[in-house]
Amino acid sequence: MSPRCHHEEPGQNAPKVRSGVERALRRSVPMLRTLALIVVTAASLDRPANVATAFVANALDGTVSVVDVRTGASRATVPVGCDPRDVVAHPDGSRVYVANTCADDLDAAPGSVSVIDTATNAVVDTIPVPFGPIALAIDASRQRLYAACLVEVPFSDEDASGVLYVADLETGGPLDQLPLFLVPRDLVLSADGSRAFVSGVVGSRDDNDVVHLSFSGVRTIGIEGGTDGPTYRGASGPLDVHPSGQTLYVLDQATDELAVVDTGAMAEVARVPVGVAPQDVLVHSRARRVFVSSAGDNPNALPDVVTAIDSKRNLLAGTFDAGATPVGMAAVPRSSLLLATNFYSGTLRVMRARTGKLVRTIPVGAGADAVAVVR
Repeated sequence: MSPRCHHEEPGQNAPKVRSGVERALRRSVPMLRTLALIVVTAASLDRPANVATAFVANALDGTVSVVDVRTGASRATVPVGCDPRDVVAHPDGSRVYVANTCADDLDAAPGSVSVIDTATNAVVDTIPVPFGPIALAIDASRQRLYAACLVEVPFSDEDASGVLYVADLETGGPLDQLPLFLVPRDLVLSADGSRAFVSGVVGSRDDNDVVHLSFSGVRTIGIEGGTDGPTYRGASGPLDVHPSGQTLYVLDQATDELAVVDTGAMAEVARVPVGVAPQDVLVHSRARRVFVSSAGDNPNALPDVVTAIDSKRNLLAGTFDAGATPVGMAAVPRSSLLLATNFYSGTLRVMRARTGKLVRTIPVGAGADAVAVVR
């Protein structure tokens, strides 16, 4: 029951309306409340936080392009480090982290992570990494930044060719280094942050510089205990994990297929052809699709494509024209939009995730690679 003035029930000592003016004022209250609600709602729709902003790592010019997804307008071009390979956004949208595989000074440490403040679109911190970070992941609940790094050591089973570097999100200070006995390719965290999945390969080189692989696949790292979990042997390319945490999607760049892996047993449950030279995989939960960027049927002819896969049935759902050399992809939160970077043309393609219809093409920087979105 709705409370009334002075907490009195109707008919029980309720004050009487004494004049026509008072009656009019009382009738106007619901209307004023409605108008206030409309004004607040309209103001909320106009807040900058509701505008989708894309941050594109440009590998060839060492910058990050900041663009408005809705209008295509450029907001900033942010200098970062050498050869930025990956970019991830903090879940609260306040910061964006960029993996630089080498430092500005090549004689200094081989890598770093640039921290961009999304309110100012400026680098506010640089986290030194004693190795070359290839891929990043964030665990906001534990305030940790994870970087899968390539280590300059011999390519062999006995040496740690990679490291999972752990830093404090607030201070940037080092917390841990977990050895990865593989050359890392990509990294994702489980939804609860308890496990890291790292794809890559392990092998050796003979006197003729021929690589002999002894492992190709994904290794599971228990974050808290620092111990290896179940291992998947097979595809070793870029990967993504379903929000449920039950399914891992891994690109096999040797067979041009997407491997669908059960994370409990770390065993394949399906394989789907995805086109020549697949580059990135993205789980788009809103569209109930998994998307893969590739060169399509012919690497020497356009169009290059984004392949859409039904995530429930693991079946091909369609292919979209993705322009030339699509590489990184991202979903726009709370929308049906899909973004794909075009490496050599230096553009960002905005598409409808269900139909592949092109919404707009946005110029960015040279070597447009990974992309992250903040709303």
